[in-house]
Amino acid sequence: QPGYVPEMAAIVAFLIAEASASPLQPAALKLPVFATLSGLIQHGGWTNYLRRVYGELPPAGDFPLDLNRLWLLHMDKEPPLQEGWERSKIDAHHCPETEGQLFLSMTGLPCRHRESIFQRASSPRALVPSSWVPHVSPLMQASEDCSRHELDSWLWLHHPPPYEHRPSNTSIEVTHCADVRAQSYELDASWYYAAPGSGVFLPLGRTTHFQTHREAVEHFTGLKCTDAAGECVSLYSRLFEAARAQGFDSIQFLGHSDMRCGNTAVEVVQLG
Repeated sequence: QPGYVPEMAAIVAFLIAEASASPLQPAALKLPVFATLSGLIQHGGWTNYLRRVYGELPPAGDFPLDLNRLWLLHMDKEPPLQEGWERSKIDAHHCPETEGQLFLSMTGLPCRHRESIFQRASSPRALVPSSWVPHVSPLMQASEDCSRHELDSWLWLHHPPPYEHRPSNTSIEVTHCADVRAQSYELDASWYYAAPGSGVFLPLGRTTHFQTHREAVEHFTGLKCTDAAGECVSLYSRLFEAARAQGFDSIQFLGHSDMRCGNTAVEVVQLG
């Protein structure tokens, strides 16, 4: 054929094949809203998933139950998503842009995770209704088993900022998984990411909130945080000591942006 170049045809065919096999940048995921407990029970897939994550179903008083409020899905617990939402189909480098869009690796680092221990309690409920709260040390998951910051079975649902704080004397669902370096920052307090859907609940006690680490440092200590990233690591001890002295049990950071795709989660620091 005139102008036919076999090498170019092969390259084009290769690129087409690669594109069709490449992970996707998914559209927003729309999860069901259950008006009643009986409606949830009729949906066996989500009933089984919630029992695997929380150990039980939420009581009737917690309905309607909007699963779109979840931030985290445990893919190893087999949530009944439609075909095509597998982790392998999502571009690991993709950053989410729209509400409900799926993405991988909020922190940028995978890890292995310990199971948590729970007990029943009549405490204030977290963002996702449940009456389960943790019954272990706040450092329970910062261990040698947790070599980095995330489980490789997690799948995140994007909720764009700005974020709201949780009030005092409530519980919040969190993740807590750290490498050795991050654990070195937990000599005075423990760090978490807020993550509705995780199944791990943290009681906040008396809490306060700031947009950034710098704001908290200046408020509690009167000192200036000068590092370019705004982490203020060298001032953590003074910050937490001053906050505890004023009777606070936790601090929430709503606008910190050291996650893989910027400000995609709320940091929670437990001071006790």
